[in-house]
Amino acid sequence: MKKIIIFLITILCFNMLDMAQVMALGITSFYNDSFIPGIWVTKVKDGIKYYEQARFMRQTGSNQFAYCVEPFEMLSENAIYTESLTADNLTANQMRRISQIAYFGYQYGNHTDSKWYEITQFMIWKTADPYHDIYFTDKLNGNRIDAYTAEINEINALINNYYTKPSFTNTTTDLVEEHSVTLTDTNNVLSNYTSDNPNATISGNNLIISNLEEGEYTINLTRTNKRTAAIPLFYNSSTSQNMTTVGDLDDVTASLKVTVKETTVEVTKIDKDNQDIIPSGEGLLTGAVYQIYDKNMQPISKLTIDENMKATIKNLDYGEYYIQEIEPGKGYQLDENIYSFTIDKDNYNVYLKLENEIIKKKIEINKKYGDGNSSQNESNIIFDIYDYNNNLYQSITTDSNGYASTYLPYGHYTIKQKNSTTGYALADDIKINVIDDETITYNLYDYKIKVPNTHKDNYNYFSLILLLGGLYVKKNSYC
Repeated sequence: MKKIIIFLITILCFNMLDMAQVMALGITSFYNDSFIPGIWVTKVKDGIKYYEQARFMRQTGSNQFAYCVEPFEMLSENAIYTESLTADNLTANQMRRISQIAYFGYQYGNHTDSKWYEITQFMIWKTADPYHDIYFTDKLNGNRIDAYTAEINEINALINNYYTKPSFTNTTTDLVEEHSVTLTDTNNVLSNYTSDNPNATISGNNLIISNLEEGEYTINLTRTNKRTAAIPLFYNSSTSQNMTTVGDLDDVTASLKVTVKETTVEVTKIDKDNQDIIPSGEGLLTGAVYQIYDKNMQPISKLTIDENMKATIKNLDYGEYYIQEIEPGKGYQLDENIYSFTIDKDNYNVYLKLENEIIKKKIEINKKYGDGNSSQNESNIIFDIYDYNNNLYQSITTDSNGYASTYLPYGHYTIKQKNSTTGYALADDIKINVIDDETITYNLYDYKIKVPNTHKDNYNYFSLILLLGGLYVKKNSYC
């Protein structure tokens, strides 16, 4: 008895060893399981009909359901199969399609009814052998029926949907730094994907991209559908029909590019008269304020001209804008013009040179001279004009009509008459404060210089000399 037990244990050990070797080599077998009531299929090849009732096929040991990939071959339950990533009788496209059908067929989602097994098997047969007729019947060896069309369409739709990528795949999106963009997937599959970039988040059917610094980015999207934790496998046998089992599909990947740029709008303020950043007179270009509006003339930002006669704003989004001065610099006229500019991916640095006209006052001088009883125009009279630092700013000269004029920019000035007709006095200095543009006219009159009474003075002088001289003579004569 003891010897018999030892023998049985030895046999069992060898069998377990053989099974381990079989498993290591990927060798297995399959068997026919229970029938599926109410479903029959007929297959026709070379004029011969093969009809059967639907039934499950399973893998020996694991009892995992499996599918036949040779519709006109019989299953031999004693056959040994070799596990492989490929099937001897199928092309690469056929294998890929069969794996997709198996994945989305029986046991996927709500496909739990046994009918889904046979529908899946039917679609696999049609893929493995598209050249022969296979159809459902109303009974065993019965009449052809058009059955399970909706279910077949559903599986096909799931496959198509799985491999459909978001509509913006392989596109380039232009984005301004500090701004965001929302891309909507018109293919309605985005919710099945995940993003590899934390700044590109998926919300339903929208991809929201934000908080990216200047540069170029590739955002990768991945669709993963894992339900079996296995890969699709095929099983080949020289004595039985080839089989396959369900495995997870390869991930579907999609990508898009994002180009992020920093935009700049720079305003340089210049004086209209000298076309330079140097202001006229005592005016100041600094401190001028501009309002920026969007395309709908809604205010969005203000700019103030600095000591460099510039104002800058960064990262306005792409679009159409308007800009208008709302407060001029000291001594300058308000520029009421509205200027437009556009920022886009090809024109993201905008430089505007905007000018202001200084407040200027017209100064007119009408110059005459005379003795009080009559007067006449005084020509060729020069007036020197000095600024607030007492620097000579300008000189003007009267014409034949005694007229001279000029425009003085905003500031403080002194007008001094430089010359006059001989014998006539100079007019007093004129102080001017230019704060507006109203014309000032000065009517200036040079009066004749008064000459002292020299005849009377000479008489008194000589009388004194004679008197003193007479006294001296008398004194000498007396001696």
